[in-house]
Amino acid sequence: MYFTEFAIISANLALFSRLDIDDAVFVDTANAGFLRYSVYANELLEPDGFDEISAIAEQESGSLILVTCENESVDGGYLNRRVVFAKPTY
Repeated sequence: MYFTEFAIISANLALFSRLDIDDAVFVDTANAGFLRYSVYANELLEPDGFDEISAIAEQESGSLILVTCENESVDGGYLNRRVVFAKPTY
């Protein structure tokens, strides 16, 4: 996977769990304007679930993957990762 451009995402991460299949996600880029993506998976995974993330991301070419922490533990860490996968809509 190669990145040719980076964008800063401004979002309320607490709302990621509410994103449903086919919901739209817009990314404002510096050069291309808005890019539109469509959610195809929204998963609550283990903190080290990188194999699962890779497997789901490979389902769609050019996937946008949004990751945040969820379920804070008593020791100050997090028990899970919320991972939203979206495919480009051209």
